[in-house]
Amino acid sequence: IFINPGRKEVQRDQRSNQYLPVNDVYARFLIEEILPEVSKNYNLVTDASGRAIVGQSDGGLCAFTVAWHRPDAFSKVISHIGSFTRLPGGAEYPHLVRLTRGNPKPIRVFLQDGENDFNGTIGNWPLANAQMGAALKFARYDSKLVMGSGGHELSHGGAIFPDTLRWIWRDYPGVKGASDVPDLNSVVGQWEVHANVMGDVKRSVLTVIVQDNMLFATLLDEDSGFIPVTAITFANDILSYEYPISLTIKEQQSKKKKKVKTKLSNDKSGKDKLAKKSSPTMKVWVTINGDTFEGALSTTWASDLEWDYPIRGKRTRQLK
Repeated sequence: IFINPGRKEVQRDQRSNQYLPVNDVYARFLIEEILPEVSKNYNLVTDASGRAIVGQSDGGLCAFTVAWHRPDAFSKVISHIGSFTRLPGGAEYPHLVRLTRGNPKPIRVFLQDGENDFNGTIGNWPLANAQMGAALKFARYDSKLVMGSGGHELSHGGAIFPDTLRWIWRDYPGVKGASDVPDLNSVVGQWEVHANVMGDVKRSVLTVIVQDNMLFATLLDEDSGFIPVTAITFANDILSYEYPISLTIKEQQSKKKKKVKTKLSNDKSGKDKLAKKSSPTMKVWVTINGDTFEGALSTTWASDLEWDYPIRGKRTRQLK
């Protein structure tokens, strides 16, 4: 269904009035007016998983806004050269998206832009899309950002559109090659992992195997040796796992000193306050792309804020 911005009383389209507001008005227009009218003559799917919304420029912003407010009606978004600019307006979205970490909305998002897109008073399009891409990754959305070298036009988005559609519909029933069952064997092997923690590159080897249709893994850290891996899952090309933070000998000694001091100031119940604290855990969330992965290493143990650090991996050995 193709929809152009309407005209009313003036000889120009109403794109600014229809596409720029970051509220649910346009979503309701589609759901309550357009789709019921079209469905009178065509058999349309009614479930959100079977609907994608696509737009370019201000229309790309509008497409995201529709799914953001009504994920129950649209589960997939494709934004070409999207206008995630203007305050108030589209520039608010990176912050709003980050706030949903831990409870992301059920939408899949594809973003495309070019390095030579607009840079103007209301914002910088490449930077705005990069901010959106980073925010979606931080909040753990099923998302993808493809940045080309073009400007504010559709040659790049059009060239990659077949691949975009394959990615956005990759698990929808009836689509050729689609499957809702992840291939666990696609992550089996030994992976050389590099994590950049505030400029300090941490190296390790992740070994992943499958037993009884379940994933198991161990981590060989260059400083701490073998570390057990827990909560490992793989779905929608996303591999995630957790492991406890290993302390160096100096850090362990420092922790023991702190524990002794804490015991001297026990509360009336006589319980060690330190014992109430759980061991800090690192969480990994990466996108698998063949024999490489890229994503984030995160922790919240040092403060109430959550932090992500870049992590990359390369499979160096296949295992049977």
